[in-house]
Amino acid sequence: MSTHFDILHKNTSYHITTNLVGEYNAYNITAAFACALLLGLPPRTIIKRIKSINTINGRFEQLDFGQNFTIILDYAHTENGVKNILSTLKKLKHNKIITVIGSAGGREKQKRFAMGKITSQLSDHVYLPWMIQEMKTSLILFLI
Repeated sequence: MSTHFDILHKNTSYHITTNLVGEYNAYNITAAFACALLLGLPPRTIIKRIKSINTINGRFEQLDFGQNFTIILDYAHTENGVKNILSTLKKLKHNKIITVIGSAGGREKQKRFAMGKITSQLSDHVYLPWMIQEMKTSLILFLI
């Protein structure tokens, strides 16, 4: 998976390709592109560096164990973060989104209702193992 978009700057369009998936990453990359331009880096150098960024562990990380479906791990820990990831997944080709959403270490119980609500709105199936204290991640997604 990858993201492709264009940045228009001073009547010049720059095509961006990145391994970071999602609209929220496109916004972050656009901001980084603008900052790098202000610091004097040439656009072609910026584009080359953006293209070389690998995925970040725990951030829309695809896990491959030889299964015939996609597993994505993400440490989203806010309602907005969960919404951004699931909204991105809704745009990708798949049959179902199955989401396991936890609360790492049992912290921040006040966030659970809002995160569970948005997850149930954007997923086909949801599992909420809130009571599993050892869960080290917030979000595991299965695209089937």
